[in-house]
Amino acid sequence: MQSAERAGVGAGTLYRNFPAKKDLVAAVVVELAQSFEEAVAAALDDESAPGALEFIIRAGFDLTGRYGRLLLDLLGGGAGQGPATGSFNRETVRARIREICRRGVQRGEFPEDLDVEFALGMLQGLFAPRALEFLLGTHKPTEIADLAVVFYLRGLGARPRKP
Repeated sequence: MQSAERAGVGAGTLYRNFPAKKDLVAAVVVELAQSFEEAVAAALDDESAPGALEFIIRAGFDLTGRYGRLLLDLLGGGAGQGPATGSFNRETVRARIREICRRGVQRGEFPEDLDVEFALGMLQGLFAPRALEFLLGTHKPTEIADLAVVFYLRGLGARPRKP
């Protein structure tokens, strides 16, 4: 089996741990979801709200770089309804991002009239499957991250740490 060879394991090992393809997909989805949720939790430790959002954006695009086309498939490609769409603890992630945005407003890092829900929605939009699919055709994930950080943080009236 080519997939097992690429992973550096024997086919028997692969099948012992993942008897069906859905089992392997489920394990990858859990790993992906946990990685992103951990990144969002870690971002809360950043004293700077723009820095925390930059960390989240870069973590998201780091996952895009690690998982590549598989990430798009897990998110459902252009339809956005793949196996990974129900795996994230969305409300916890959203609550943490709201907290970061509100903290940024309180500290004067973002405008007082910031619509936090709109900022949250636009942040989620950076990782929309159709947009990612399009951008990955012309840019590397690290390039997308650099551009997204500048675009998003400037839109919030904040300065990115590095352009």
